[in-house]
Amino acid sequence: MSKYALLVGVSRYSDPDITDLNFAANDALDIGTCLRERCGFDEVQILATGGQLEPDLNNVVDALHNLAPRLSTDDLLLFFFAGHGIQTDQESYLLTSNSRIRMPQLTSVPSSVLANCLSAIPCRDRVLIFDACRNNPRAGRGDEDNVLTNEFSRDIMTVAETAVGEHVPTTFVLFSCRTGERAYEWPYVRHGAFSHYLIEGLRGDARDDQGRITIHSLGTYVQDRVPQWAQANRTPLPQVPWVQQQGALRDIVLVVGQPPPAPVQAPIAEAGNNLGQQTLQLTDTGVVHRGNNNWLTPQNNYDLHVGHPDGTRAPYRLTWSAAFPGGAWRCSPTIPTLLSRRGIAHHHLSGDTPCDVPVTVHQRWPAGQNPPPPPPPRPRGLSSPGMTIHSHLRRRLTAPMPRWLADFSEGMPFSAADFFESRIVYYPGAGSDGQPVKLFGSSHSTHCFIYVDYGIEQRQVKADLDHPQVGFAGYRCLARIRLTEADLVPHGWEPHIDFATPPEPRYSFASATFYGFLQILEREEDFDEEHGPKRLAIVFLGADGIATFDALFCQRTSIGVPFAVVLQDHGFGGNYDNFGGGGLLERIALSCNVLPRFLLVADNTNPWRGYVPIPGLGREYGGAGPHWRRLFQR
Repeated sequence: MSKYALLVGVSRYSDPDITDLNFAANDALDIGTCLRERCGFDEVQILATGGQLEPDLNNVVDALHNLAPRLSTDDLLLFFFAGHGIQTDQESYLLTSNSRIRMPQLTSVPSSVLANCLSAIPCRDRVLIFDACRNNPRAGRGDEDNVLTNEFSRDIMTVAETAVGEHVPTTFVLFSCRTGERAYEWPYVRHGAFSHYLIEGLRGDARDDQGRITIHSLGTYVQDRVPQWAQANRTPLPQVPWVQQQGALRDIVLVVGQPPPAPVQAPIAEAGNNLGQQTLQLTDTGVVHRGNNNWLTPQNNYDLHVGHPDGTRAPYRLTWSAAFPGGAWRCSPTIPTLLSRRGIAHHHLSGDTPCDVPVTVHQRWPAGQNPPPPPPPRPRGLSSPGMTIHSHLRRRLTAPMPRWLADFSEGMPFSAADFFESRIVYYPGAGSDGQPVKLFGSSHSTHCFIYVDYGIEQRQVKADLDHPQVGFAGYRCLARIRLTEADLVPHGWEPHIDFATPPEPRYSFASATFYGFLQILEREEDFDEEHGPKRLAIVFLGADGIATFDALFCQRTSIGVPFAVVLQDHGFGGNYDNFGGGGLLERIALSCNVLPRFLLVADNTNPWRGYVPIPGLGREYGGAGPHWRRLFQR
């Protein structure tokens, strides 16, 4: 028997009338990882926002049709969908990334089409999982409940009854909640609550007394854990996953295993116990072993913080797993990510050359149990007290990689239209300050940047980028494309400021010292999504930051407005005019109504008029100077 899976996660919708979701794509991606690595699936195809294939209507339907020739009558098919689902007078629909809420019949996957596709796929067993009842999909009502209706569940169960030939395969349907309930997202783990416990179950927590993971044991596990989570977090409605079965009344085995090992007879700490300052010794990049970590107790999980050189403190979780010889702890984010953020090379990490990392341990709790619940969520739009800028961007403002960047291959030319239609962080007087890329890039909120500075030579910029200790850690150069003024402003540009006596250096975009190039960065294989997106695009310009802003964004032919602008009036040296409040850059932006959504402002710089700091958001220390920086919004 072979095992096949098709997973769909839709976090972003092109229709402005459909509200986006936060973690549906994460759900599909991480469940896919579990199916490959833990459950031994032969083929796992993932259509997820920001992934290799966009979860649009054509891709989803094509993927379903293409399964038919691959499967045989002895195989298992698992279909997972995380996103919005709606029900009309005619039938129920799964909304894909290019669906239109006003005409779902033409732009979404009807339940009847799903049934037709399944009827053509020969298989012995089917598992259909739906996490499609979160918030209201209609824009403006994103905080309203979107409960699972009798009609939607009835249509899905009709799909489950679809025969292949004359026989109905053994089919399990897992809904994320019962009718009259809704599913909730869990920002603390960046997943839907239902999908989070699916992942934990597939990782081994749902094993039965024979060491197997079956649909019955997995369903029992999520039906036990999700309601406990909902009760602990005081959700407005309960959430109890719902499992239904059609066809032959037998279980489906996902993982064949041995009985779990007997628990290690070691003291198990109570949840919430604070262990304070410790040293975590790392000997390989995969898992954490006990070794000299005598403070780690088998059969326990841990939450801890690691201090980084820039003054930030990042959270990490160690999760006990008996799947490794003698047991070990998985680290989330990964160990390479932890080390890279501390500026430590990990390629030669071994038992002979361990690495000691100071940590602050906040709590431990027994493996297989829920961690102490996080505090109740604050009202939407507010950051929790002390939240870092990176955490705020990561939790609330993630965006998929621009299509042009995902499809880029070596030799392709620069397209100004594609680049300027993307989310861009603009940084005048940037020098070699990488902090904005760390904040906006690693948080997956922005993939494209423009760095402008006439005070740093091109050879120095390229030398910094190519230096293994100075460039962007965890990324390699995929392409470097030379840019001219005509590449960036093909229709030319006219200044909005008429100087009687132009300042020195001149208010000029392409002067005698002008240089420009686009660097495409690709994440190395040793690093995961926690480190940053798969690709980044950075334009480096040797030019005046004020004139360049005018030329790129303030012309009648300009495309788009920067997502964010970095403001620091004095970094490596003085500027002939302020970038911050009261300066020439603000005057141009206001007069042309080219106003970014955010400003990242250093403590030596005034924000522009109309911008206020985001409530409850902490400061970040770093950059040119360095300085404390705050995030402002309009």
